[in-house]
Amino acid sequence: MLGFGALACDRGQFELAARLFGAAEAWRERLGQSADPFDRIELAMGNGERLQTARSALGEMFELAWAEGRAFSRDDALASAATLTPPPG
Repeated sequence: MLGFGALACDRGQFELAARLFGAAEAWRERLGQSADPFDRIELAMGNGERLQTARSALGEMFELAWAEGRAFSRDDALASAATLTPPPG
């Protein structure tokens, strides 16, 4: 989901990015990996800048989208990732 979150952010789909990053974080926790979520995501794929971009773009909505993503089932996350817009051009 981290890769899909990165793509969503790169394509300006910041709400989707926040949801997918939230879903990825919840899955990492379920696997027993603990620490600050922003640090783990940044280390996992260099997504710290993307995460901050989504946070800045969404403002208060970021936390809501993040929480929604954390509650996603695997199928929910995959269905959301499928809504990525194609790259321009």
